[in-house]
Amino acid sequence: MSACFYNAEGGMVGVDPHLYVTTGEVPVAAAHVTAKHFDSEPSTYWKRLQDVRSDGAAMIQRGFDQYLVPHVPIPTAPPGAGELAAYALIIATSSTKAHMSVASVTAHGSPLATCLYGAAGLNANCAMVIALPTGVVWNPNSVETSPTIGDYIGAYYNYLFSAILSTLVGKHIDALGKLVAGPLGKVVEVALKHLLRRRKDLIGLIPTETPFKDPADVLSDVIRKVVDGLAKRL
Repeated sequence: MSACFYNAEGGMVGVDPHLYVTTGEVPVAAAHVTAKHFDSEPSTYWKRLQDVRSDGAAMIQRGFDQYLVPHVPIPTAPPGAGELAAYALIIATSSTKAHMSVASVTAHGSPLATCLYGAAGLNANCAMVIALPTGVVWNPNSVETSPTIGDYIGAYYNYLFSAILSTLVGKHIDALGKLVAGPLGKVVEVALKHLLRRRKDLIGLIPTETPFKDPADVLSDVIRKVVDGLAKRL
């Protein structure tokens, strides 16, 4: 089963659940249509490799993350006065992230991101409580690979560990934001959450003998190796 590699010509379209404030200032869950081209900013642009290309476009590493993702709510009722602030917070903390990769194909020390099957893939998108794999990717590419069962299972756990870690730490960040009065509290919350998302790259700037590895990457890579090892014995 072959899968296309991600490159800068791909893009994501999804439907994400977020809070929507209706008349009477009642927050309800509502679907938000979202989309993002892989060549757009802001993003972890250094994971879009200008010196490694396919079909003339920059290839993309696992963990490629994009921010300020456009969202369009599908309202179930007229908006309330608080919807503008709620919508601004959704955009400010929005993201779409690539987790699927093939461990045997790397560039600059990191696996390259791939689709799940053919040109179709999934990204983890922001949502109300925890990131969800709701970002449908379409990325045709003449350069393809064949993921192992371990690659698929490892990618799932890479998403799961990353989402759980971000959610748990995010709750503490929310608490810190509430200690700051007024709108500044939300600014602090958004800033800290963006720093959390870039933790791997920021810590990697600190000179050490052993390069920093994200816990989600380490755990999912172990699972991938175990699954592929068992598969070879069968």
